[in-house]
Amino acid sequence: MQAHDTKTPQNKRATVYIGVWRGAKDEEPIAQAMDFLHPGRVWVMFENGSRPAADRAFREAALCALAQQFPQARSLPVVAGGTLPLEADMRLTPAGYRILPGRAAVYGLPANSPLLAH
Repeated sequence: MQAHDTKTPQNKRATVYIGVWRGAKDEEPIAQAMDFLHPGRVWVMFENGSRPAADRAFREAALCALAQQFPQARSLPVVAGGTLPLEADMRLTPAGYRILPGRAAVYGLPANSPLLAH
């Protein structure tokens, strides 16, 4: 992102971006936290890297620390391929964010998927 982003509307610009990388030359992404396109609501995403056990331990420790520090944090549904749905396709429920039923087909989800807001 440029230091002075003039193309993205002011209300959609990121206020935070944090990346965790592995390797002497940062060649393997492990995790990222950002609020691009949804300022003030930071999404934390984890990669499946080359060291599954280490990645899982890092993810579990990070999620535990985040839950303790930010008990109001909510989970996001992860769809096939490990991607996240568009913000406009989700609704906050007591169980975290879920995909709107009318958008299920976009993500290849059956009508009874636990990822849908019912």
